[in-house]
Amino acid sequence: MKTDQRQQLLLIGALAVVGFFAADKLLVTPLTSLWKKNSARIVRLQQDIAEGNGLIRRERYTVQDWDKIRQNGLPRERAAAEAILQNAVDRWEQESRIKIAGRKFQERTFPDDEYSTIECNLDASGTIESMTRLLYAIEKDPLPVRMEDLKVTAKDNNGSELLVTLRISGLVILSKE
Repeated sequence: MKTDQRQQLLLIGALAVVGFFAADKLLVTPLTSLWKKNSARIVRLQQDIAEGNGLIRRERYTVQDWDKIRQNGLPRERAAAEAILQNAVDRWEQESRIKIAGRKFQERTFPDDEYSTIECNLDASGTIESMTRLLYAIEKDPLPVRMEDLKVTAKDNNGSELLVTLRISGLVILSKE
């Protein structure tokens, strides 16, 4: 082989290697990266579609639950809302046979939201059975209430008498819907 042909072959080989390297950096790597990003986006969109379809399937139940919450919600007037929550606490006390020693009500408003809450702090004492009945009575009640904090401590050494501190929030819907 002649020297000129060898140099030409080496030049062609070097140009081919440089061309492959440039094609990899300019085409293959960016397109692979774009493919991976689009694949991840497609997976997220498919998950969003599945979640949306689930919401559509559950729409009737969600609307029923929301209607029930609005119907059973506490009234806008603080005194009336506290009275309803007070009656519920009395009912729960009777159902559970727990002794409620202290009750304190306060209103919490949220400036940008369409709801507020009436919070009730309870101090009670009783047995483990009466405490579980109290918690069950609160949960099964149709009022839209939520247990925020619960603290249980033993009143005696063997734990047969318990002290319960509980904070409950009742929902007050402010929107006109």
